[in-house]
Amino acid sequence: YLIIKLVERLILEDVDEKPIFHLTVENLQLIDRSSNWNHIWLNFLSKITHKLGLGPTVFHCHRCEQTLFDGGRFQLGQQQFVCKSCFTGDESVLLSPNSVKLLKLLQTNSFQMLSSIQFIDQVAVEVEEVYLRIVTDWLNKPWQAYSSLKK
Repeated sequence: YLIIKLVERLILEDVDEKPIFHLTVENLQLIDRSSNWNHIWLNFLSKITHKLGLGPTVFHCHRCEQTLFDGGRFQLGQQQFVCKSCFTGDESVLLSPNSVKLLKLLQTNSFQMLSSIQFIDQVAVEVEEVYLRIVTDWLNKPWQAYSSLKK
């Protein structure tokens, strides 16, 4: 349901429908074959943000270039990562080190590879929030309207 809800909204925004359709079908087939909703949902969110050209691509601090070994923050306005020491108080999502790693893994790996990794619930929630905030900021709608993992 949530996949269709998000796709329906994207199509209303005059997004090229063919790649969105293929991605939707692919993920609906994954639902048929896999029982791990967190993996399917985060895989879908990762792919959709990248198809829209919105997903994070640089996984180090935008200000000091430091690798985010200790986690950091994803700044929503600039859509970039900053380390904890460079953070200045802008609206952001606090990310654990594992959340930064998962965001990077989702961008660079197939669903089959990801399905062999066990996601920690809190990490999955942080990653979901980043992706939903990116997409819903673009859609101009509150991210909680599409949340599947945060209760």
